[in-house]
Amino acid sequence: MFALIDQMYSEDINQKDFCEREDIKYHTLQYWLNHYRREKK
Repeated sequence: MFALIDQMYSEDINQKDFCEREDIKYHTLQYWLNHYRREKK
């Protein structure tokens, strides 16, 4: 999950476009981002 988020940030892609491309629900991505941000603090 964190690898996908790193990929999204490195590509500088819109979150909704990224979800469509990777076949991930938007709310799932938001859940992952919350965990990602907590880990990176």
